[in-house]
Amino acid sequence: LVNLVPCRLFDPRVDDLEVANSAAVQENFNVLDSYYNALNHTFNARILNVDFEQRGQQAIDVINAWVKEATRNKIDKLFAEPLSTDTRLVLVNALLFKGLWELQFDPSETRKHAFYNGGTQATEVDSMFSRREALRGFSEELQSQVIELLYRDSDYSMVIVLPQERDVVEAVKQVLTLEKLNTALSSLRKRAVVISLPKFKLDKLNPLKSNLTNLGLRSIFEDADLSGITGDRRLVISDVLQRAVVEVDEEGTQAAAASGVVGVNRIGIEPFRFFADHPFLFFIRDWVTKELLFIGQVNKL
Repeated sequence: LVNLVPCRLFDPRVDDLEVANSAAVQENFNVLDSYYNALNHTFNARILNVDFEQRGQQAIDVINAWVKEATRNKIDKLFAEPLSTDTRLVLVNALLFKGLWELQFDPSETRKHAFYNGGTQATEVDSMFSRREALRGFSEELQSQVIELLYRDSDYSMVIVLPQERDVVEAVKQVLTLEKLNTALSSLRKRAVVISLPKFKLDKLNPLKSNLTNLGLRSIFEDADLSGITGDRRLVISDVLQRAVVEVDEEGTQAAAASGVVGVNRIGIEPFRFFADHPFLFFIRDWVTKELLFIGQVNKL
């Protein structure tokens, strides 16, 4: 069994966020009617009948095709090779976010600017520039500049945590907690700012089993009782995988994640400079509920 990474159920009425679920089931594998009903009615999941035993490549081709469709071609592949012939069920969750900046960056202002890879090696990358008012501040706890950029007609925003020093993003990440992030965000004030933000696209496959085990979730891989799925206690979770793609440009942000558990405004006063020219952390969050959708780190461009 490859199970999905838990995430909250998103309101389908929100235009900039879509969530889709599917379940790939081994042919002739006995799944309880109650579990099928939960997949269909609670998660609105599409059932994919596949044969992991005899047609392994075809099975993952079916799963990958569903992921590609659900993420509108942002993620073309979750699994690169056939899964174990012992696989009986793969639950897949796909999340697609498309946010337009409340104040978009003027493409005519985009130009080459240095970005310090790893905090040390400068390289020229396409960087967006804008002069505006934005929610910004400085976190003494994190020794970082913090800025929040809102998305248009949306409850979502992008938060960027930019360390004061170029080469300390790893140290900041180690001490960062949700409480510290929320404390920093609560102190942000709308002020004049000149923003420089590199255009970037991140695409990463994350095996999550070791991370989840380190967080104390060892039992789900060893002796979890999954008999509510099939009635057989021998079913176990073998791995959890997640692939995430995030793309940021002048218009806004496109982000997708699939998991399988196997403009220029003129301002009168001299503005503050927020130049993201070295490694930083970013978060896409629901600023109403304070929940985080995506968490990422830009180290090298």
